Amino acid sequence: MTTLAIIPARGGSERIPRKNLRQIRGKSLLEWTVKDALGAAGVDDVVVTSDDNEVLGIASQWVGVTPHKRPDEYATNDCGIEPVITDVLQSHPCDTVVLMNCCCPLRDETAIDRALAYHKSKQSCCTFSACDWNGLTWQYCVDKWYPNYDVYSRPRSQDWTQYVRETGSFWIFGADHIEVHGSMLCEKGHPFLTAQIDSLDIDTEADFEMAKLLLPMRRNV
Repeated sequence: MTTLAIIPARGGSERIPRKNLRQIRGKSLLEWTVKDALGAAGVDDVVVTSDDNEVLGIASQWVGVTPHKRPDEYATNDCGIEPVITDVLQSHPCDTVVLMNCCCPLRDETAIDRALAYHKSKQSCCTFSACDWNGLTWQYCVDKWYPNYDVYSRPRSQDWTQYVRETGSFWIFGADHIEVHGSMLCEKGHPFLTAQIDSLDIDTEADFEMAKLLLPMRRNV
């Protein structure tokens, strides 16, 4: 049974140019993620898939990491992640996939191995990183905001419905999951709960500044 970590790292980014190569505390977002993948005992191989030659060149410098040239049609802003994964699996077959997001440098360094153990113990078809998301929420529909609770009988905090949200840090699933379900996730998925601090998914310059402050709390830097 082989486990493959796939790290997508496009060269382009709409909001932050060259985001995956931007550095935080001396390492790029790509480097922090590769470090976590290589440090996971449960991961057998690591592939970095990119359309960008600079990213691929950097990936080739690590022992244990295989750079994979992504076709241009899978490197657009409109392309979903499933074709990217399927493209990698055509030349890198495995039993289990761990998809890792470069934009989450605050993930616990032990999270991947713990999540793999959880995935196996639950006999889950798909597992995803998540954190608690409790609170009173509103939803926008058509042209109006609607509360997701009874505003005339406002619940106490201890009575709030428990929710979790995907952090976007990593997903675990069988290599045939996309072929069977058409997606890397399905309704039978299991959330693997992580700390709130792990959930930062860098998408803005403010996120970068936040990550610089928080990273020493999660790693030796």
